[in-house]
Amino acid sequence: MCYNFYSCIDMPPKKSKTSPVVEFLRDLNERELLQRIQGEMEESTRSPTLLDMIHEYEEDQKHDLNCKRSARECLLNLIEAYVTKQNHKEVANLVKPVMLALTSNNVNIRSQYLSKLNNLFRDKFGLGSLEHQYAKSVFVLDKDEKILKTKQAQGKRLEKNLNPVEILDTTVYRLINAGLLPDATWQDKFIAIALSCGARLVEIASKSVSTFAESKEFPGQLNQFGIAKDREEGKEGKGDYKRSIDKPVLGINVRQLVDLIHAAREELKAAYANEPRIVALLDKDKLNGQERQQVTQRIDHTLNERVRELLGDSFTFHTLRAIYGNMSFQVFGSGISINAWLSRVLGHKPGSVSTATSYTTVVITKKLNDVPVDVKDSITSFEAQLKAFDERFEQQRKQETLERIQRALDENLYVKLLNSEGKEVQLRKQPRLRDGKQLERMEKSVADLEQQKVPLTYKNLTAMGYGMAAVRNYFKKRKRDVQDE
Repeated sequence: MCYNFYSCIDMPPKKSKTSPVVEFLRDLNERELLQRIQGEMEESTRSPTLLDMIHEYEEDQKHDLNCKRSARECLLNLIEAYVTKQNHKEVANLVKPVMLALTSNNVNIRSQYLSKLNNLFRDKFGLGSLEHQYAKSVFVLDKDEKILKTKQAQGKRLEKNLNPVEILDTTVYRLINAGLLPDATWQDKFIAIALSCGARLVEIASKSVSTFAESKEFPGQLNQFGIAKDREEGKEGKGDYKRSIDKPVLGINVRQLVDLIHAAREELKAAYANEPRIVALLDKDKLNGQERQQVTQRIDHTLNERVRELLGDSFTFHTLRAIYGNMSFQVFGSGISINAWLSRVLGHKPGSVSTATSYTTVVITKKLNDVPVDVKDSITSFEAQLKAFDERFEQQRKQETLERIQRALDENLYVKLLNSEGKEVQLRKQPRLRDGKQLERMEKSVADLEQQKVPLTYKNLTAMGYGMAAVRNYFKKRKRDVQDE
């Protein structure tokens, strides 16, 4: 009997012995539960029911709990932790109805998360493996959904072209140079980098995805080695092939931009020093597709908030790529079509000029009409006039960067709490590691709190870096211990 109320998927025959995660997914496939999950998502785009069930099932937290209180992301992490060569067919068929319930009101989000599941199997078992091939056959939209997705995408693109976002060229230059200021945050640096060269978020953040240097073939331009959207391994037997693109830089020179990227990466790691998982990903020499998504998802929200604060609700961090593409075309793109230019400088797949049409939804309003046509000569003149100042400023900026990294480390490694006497005390935060020693670390933290006369509360323990589930379990254990005594 098929319990999926969306469509009947052939279920593997039930065996006498199955893995716990398969039994858990079977429970989730009960009709009433799927309906409840779907109802919650359609009402508020959240499913507390599923999120709580996963966290209650996942007592030892084998998966990363890198879910940001999102049932979809939490489900992905659960599958990543427990899918195996032995259970992959059952897991694929059982997780799909749950994901359909979580994405019932948006076919584009549904397509995105089915793709994430497919990539998860690819990254875990290998490109083209039997497990990956099976996942590709399961995690697909049906015919009507594909038609609907195409129509929605066309409508959305048309709406954006009819109502493009506008930005002054002076605003772009101001934000680029703001990233060089001594008090610039890591978010401001990322924004300046994206506007000056159009790199994607994960390309800026991860040295394993992209490296940047001055082009040897075209001095004065930026060379970017490695493109995030290229498959990272095993493509048609080409191994670790990486593309390299050269592109012009807006607002600053290449040396300043490369230094800015290095500084932004160090400050990003300092900002997330209390999240070893993220820092480890940023330091890795190689990231698979799932890991790249994790990096993007973890910092994308913070960057979007800063972009909207600076430019308004119509803008996101991804919009900055379109701004760079269109503005660089105005300045440097004579003699070539805008679609061909965008495809080249934004690193789209070779021959995929059509992708560029979704980046023509930005209008750059020129306010600097008196800027000389020969931009290169203008920049050379400007550099000559301010060379001495630039050298002094660079030294000051490097010193400020080191100081900011140290402050960020202190803020992320320590927390200040008030004790019972009203005095502020500083205690070390605990990293969210999944090593089975969380209870041991929490008991030490409790001892530190008691020694400093800080009240033992949920708020204070979570401030020290522990998740709510771990804190709740600790208080339950503490209550049982008291009752036993």
